[in-house]
Amino acid sequence: MERRHDWRAGSMLGAGRLAAIATLTLLVVRCAPSEPSPPKLAFAIQPTLSIERVAMAPSVQVVAQDAAGATMSGFTGAITVALASGAINAKLSGTLSVAAHNGIATFFDLGVDRAGAALTLTASAGRTKATSAAFDVVPFSLVAVSAGGFPGSTGNAFSCGVSTTGAAFCWGSNANGQLGDGTLKDRAVPVAVAGGLRFATVTAGDYFACGVTAASAAYCWGSNTAGGLGNGTYTDSLTPVAVQGALDFTALSAGAGFVCGITTTGAGYCWGLDINGDLGLGTTAGPQQCDNPHFGPAPCSMIPAAVTGGLTFAVLSSGSGHSCGVSTNGAAFCWGYGVYGQIGNGAGGASFSPAPVSGGLSFASISTSGGGNPFGFSCGLTPAGAAWCWGSDSNGQLGNSLASNSAIPVAVAGGNTFASLSAGNGFACGITTTGAAVCWGTNARGQLGTGTGKDSAIPTPVGGGLSFKALSTGEGHTCGITTTGKTYCWGDDSYGELGNGVYAGSSGVPQAIVAP
Repeated sequence: MERRHDWRAGSMLGAGRLAAIATLTLLVVRCAPSEPSPPKLAFAIQPTLSIERVAMAPSVQVVAQDAAGATMSGFTGAITVALASGAINAKLSGTLSVAAHNGIATFFDLGVDRAGAALTLTASAGRTKATSAAFDVVPFSLVAVSAGGFPGSTGNAFSCGVSTTGAAFCWGSNANGQLGDGTLKDRAVPVAVAGGLRFATVTAGDYFACGVTAASAAYCWGSNTAGGLGNGTYTDSLTPVAVQGALDFTALSAGAGFVCGITTTGAGYCWGLDINGDLGLGTTAGPQQCDNPHFGPAPCSMIPAAVTGGLTFAVLSSGSGHSCGVSTNGAAFCWGYGVYGQIGNGAGGASFSPAPVSGGLSFASISTSGGGNPFGFSCGLTPAGAAWCWGSDSNGQLGNSLASNSAIPVAVAGGNTFASLSAGNGFACGITTTGAAVCWGTNARGQLGTGTGKDSAIPTPVGGGLSFKALSTGEGHTCGITTTGKTYCWGDDSYGELGNGVYAGSSGVPQAIVAP
C-alpha cells in the first residue's frame, strides 16, 4: 500500500509553530516607568518642639527640588520619612510615605511615641535624601487651664489648656465645635486644637473658646451665634479663626456669648452678645443684630469694639451677662447685668458702661462668675491677698457665711491670703500663698472638691493635699495645675470635661487628666 505525505498539512503545522514562537519572541511586558529621583530634597516645614504621642503641628512638609534648588512642581513621586536619631526605642507614627503634590509632600499626622532631645527626621525619594533640623519631644504638660460651660444648659461643659509647647488642647463637650479640633465629637481626654498655632493663653466661654498667640494675635472657635468669634460673621467654626481688627492682645476672657480683651496698650475691647450692656459700649443697641438661638435677634458686635470710658486696664474678666476690670491704678469697674449686685456699685441694676466698684478698695485681680440668674457675682483680690466678693449669695458664693446678696464688696471669711481666685457658676475657688486650694458656694456636682457634696458658705479645703499654682472654675467643674505641673479637674463630668478618660457623671475629689 502506497503511503502519501500531505506536505500542505505539515507546512500548515510548521507555520503555526513559527507564528507562536514569533508571538512569544515579540511579546513585551510593559511596566510603568518609575519617576526619577529628584536631585534634591529639603524640609520646607521643619519638625518643631512636639509632645509625645501627639501629631506634630504645624505639619511637616518636604519639597522636591532641582539641582538649582527650585521646587519641581511636576514631581508626584513618593517621599518617605523616618526617625533618624534621638530617643532610644522611640517610634515614628503616622503616614510615613506620601505622594508629592506640586512637588511637595505634606505629612499631616506624624508623631513620636516618647520624649527625646535633638531628634531628627530623614526624608528620602529613591536615592535622594535630606535630614531635618533637630527637634525635641516632651511629655504632655499644661501651663494654663480654663474651665467653661453655660449655666443651666446641657451638652456644653468643657475645658481648655495650653501646653508647655504652646499648643492648645481642649476636652469635654464639643456640641458647637468648642474643642476646636475640626469635629463635633465629645472628648474625655485632651485633644489638640487644630491649626498648629502656638498660644500664650486660652479662655473657655459658654459654647466657644478663644486664645492669644505668642505673637499677641487673637483667635476664637466654636459657637458664633452672637458674634463671639469676632471674625465679622455669626457662623460657627470648628477650628480657630482670626479675630478681626488687627489688634494685639495680652489677654482675653470669654463669657456667655461675648469676649473682652486687653490690648498691648491696655485698652479694653469687647465683642459678641450685648443684650445686657455686656460689652461696655454705653448702649445695648449693638452695632449689629445677631440671630441668637436663646434670645432671638439680639444686639451684638461681630468685631472688637472699644469699651467706653478711656480706661487703661491691667485685668479684664467676662462672665454671664456682666464684665469687670481692674485699671492700672488698681481701681475696679464692672458693667452689664447687675440685678443681684454683681456690678458692685451699691445700686444694683444694669450698667451699660464701666461703673466704679464701691468701697474704695484697690484690686490686683478680678473674676466674674459664669453664673446667670440667680448666681451672678464677682470677686476681687487686693494686692495684699485679701478676697472680696459681691452680688448673689444664693449658695454661699460670697464666702462670708451670711447668705445675703450684696451690691458692694464683702470680705471672704477665713483669713486666707490668696495668690489667685476664680468665680464660677454659683461657687468660687482660690489658691492661698502656700499653694492650698479652697472653694466655697454650691457643691451640687462636687465642684468644690471637698468630697462631701455639701455646699459651703466659707472657704473649704479641696481634698487630696495637692499644691496648686493655677485654678479655673467653670459651669459645674473646676480644673487646676499643681506646682509639679500636673493638671487635675473635679466636679461634673457628664461630657468628659474632667479629662480623665471617662464620662463618669461627677467626681467630688480631684481627678488627674489623661495625656492624649
